[in-house]
Amino acid sequence: MSALESRSVQQNMEEEEVLHRRCFPLLLLLLPLLRDVAVFMM
Repeated sequence: MSALESRSVQQNMEEEEVLHRRCFPLLLLLLPLLRDVAVFMM
């Protein structure tokens, strides 16, 4: 693998980490809502 390829792979992984950091708080906010909906559906 060339240096350029490994650099782009590194960049992709960093971008995914940023995405995870953005999505995680949203998931935490949605979890109680989903639980309420599940209880409501039963």
